[in-house]
Amino acid sequence: MSATVIFTDRDGMVVLHCPSCAKSRREPAAKFPTNVPFKVDCVACGASYEIQIEVRNFFRKEIAFEGLMTRLDPSGLSEKVAVVNLSYGGCGFQASEKHGLMKGHLIKVSFTLDDAMKTMIRKEATVRFVKDRYVGCEFAPTVGGMEPDIGFYLWKL
Repeated sequence: MSATVIFTDRDGMVVLHCPSCAKSRREPAAKFPTNVPFKVDCVACGASYEIQIEVRNFFRKEIAFEGLMTRLDPSGLSEKVAVVNLSYGGCGFQASEKHGLMKGHLIKVSFTLDDAMKTMIRKEATVRFVKDRYVGCEFAPTVGGMEPDIGFYLWKL
């Protein structure tokens, strides 16, 4: 049985829903480990079930788009990447073996959504996470807040 992924709400709380008896309870997420699977026991029926609490500011959607990443600071070459996830606040991609990116680098990411309009996304971003070929980045803030094209795309799950 795989872990059920649950997300925290704005108040830092999670709802634990027992698959055996269908009872739910609301608990502070801080009581539990985050981003790793673990078992919890239902207080109503005693059944054990596995969950994973994800602590994120925004929902992240798994995708598979070809894209282009250009280093801005420090400046460097462009390279093709595989964009593998997208959220309101950023994206994750697989780069080449020798991408040379480090946390804090400023980049530009470009890719096309698979919506009806084939919307082109071009965003400046800051590298926030690097592990081997995987790079997670946070989009630079834009005037007016969220990018509406990304918002509409993620909204129509």
